Amino acid sequence: MENPWQTARFDIYIVIRYKCLEKMLPALGRRQRLNKETLPMFVIAIIVQSIALVAASALAAGVLCWLASTFASRLHHPAWAALIVLTLLSILFLSGLTRSEFVRLSALCALFGTLFLWFSSGNPEGSADSAKRSGR
Repeated sequence: MENPWQTARFDIYIVIRYKCLEKMLPALGRRQRLNKETLPMFVIAIIVQSIALVAASALAAGVLCWLASTFASRLHHPAWAALIVLTLLSILFLSGLTRSEFVRLSALCALFGTLFLWFSSGNPEGSADSAKRSGR
C-alpha cells in the first residue's frame, strides 16, 4: 500500500514543476499550454538542448586549444600554447561577450584545456630521471 503523504508530496512537486514550465513557455516563444501530451516532449527538448550545448562547447574549446597548440608549435615554442589560450580568453572576458551560455561554457572548457596544455608542455623531452638514465 502506498503512503498517501509521499503520493501527495509527489503530486505537489509535479504541480509546482508544471506551473514553472508553463511560465517558461512564453519566454521560449511557445504559445501552447502544457498538458500531459506536450510536457514529456518539452522536457526531452530541454535535455537534448543541454547535451548539445555541452558537446558543442567542449568541441569549440578543443578546437581552440588545438589551434593554439598548432600555432605555438609552428612558432617553435609549444609552451606558449597555454598562454595564447589564456590571452584569447582574457580578451573575451574583457570585451563583455560572455552573455551567451555557449560562450561561457566554451570558455570554461577552454580553461580546462589550458591546464592540459600547460601540463603537457611542461617538459617536452621527458623528466630529468629519464635524461639521466639515457646518458644525456
